[in-house]
Amino acid sequence: MLNVSATACPQQRVKKTKVVHAYMTGSDICSVDWRWPDGLPEWRMSSQEARSWSDNGPLNELGRRMVLAHFGLETLERHLPLEKLMTMSPKRLLERRRRLEFQNPKLERLEPESNRPGDNVSAALAA
Repeated sequence: MLNVSATACPQQRVKKTKVVHAYMTGSDICSVDWRWPDGLPEWRMSSQEARSWSDNGPLNELGRRMVLAHFGLETLERHLPLEKLMTMSPKRLLERRRRLEFQNPKLERLEPESNRPGDNVSAALAA
């Protein structure tokens, strides 16, 4: 019989790390990015120049409309002004979409994904 005391094998604490996903919608001409380029929880405008991407500043009205269309939230446009939408994560926007779908069963169920090249992340994972 093996007798192992609690002090002989202390429980190791595993440090959990939160995976932070960037998220993008749009095209190479005009895109909207979540947590890019600095990892901050905000939407920013971007565009592709040659082979690299450029940060084009904070979310603007065009970007706001792109985000609303991507998540199918155009009907909530007046409730989601630019200032509010700027810091709403893809996950929170998807939650708003799910509420709309629940309230109106005729709405198509959307499964928004980031269209960042090589990184198709579900909106549900991008907080």
